[in-house]
Amino acid sequence: MELFQAINAAIDLGEEVVTLKHLGYPSKYTETFDILLSKGVIKKDCANALKRLVYLRNLISHEYHQITDKELKEIMKLSKFIEELIESIKKSLK
Repeated sequence: MELFQAINAAIDLGEEVVTLKHLGYPSKYTETFDILLSKGVIKKDCANALKRLVYLRNLISHEYHQITDKELKEIMKLSKFIEELIESIKKSLK
C-alpha cells in the first residue's frame, strides 16, 4: 500500500504543477507526465517510468489479486523516478 500511495502522490504532484503553470488539461494520469515532458519539466526516461508506474498502480488498485512479485519489484525499482520527479519540479519552480 505504501507503493500505491507513493505513486498517487507523484500523480497528484504532477497534476498540481500542470495546473499551477497552466500547462494543459490531462484527461488521464499518464497525460500529466506527457505534458511535463513536453514542457521540459521532466526527462523522457522519467516520464516513461512514471507512466509505467501509473499502469502498475492501476493493477494494484483494480486487479490486486493478480499482481506478481515481479511487478512489485518493478515498482520498487521504478520508484526512484518519483524522487527524480520531485527534484525536476523543484528546479522548474525556481
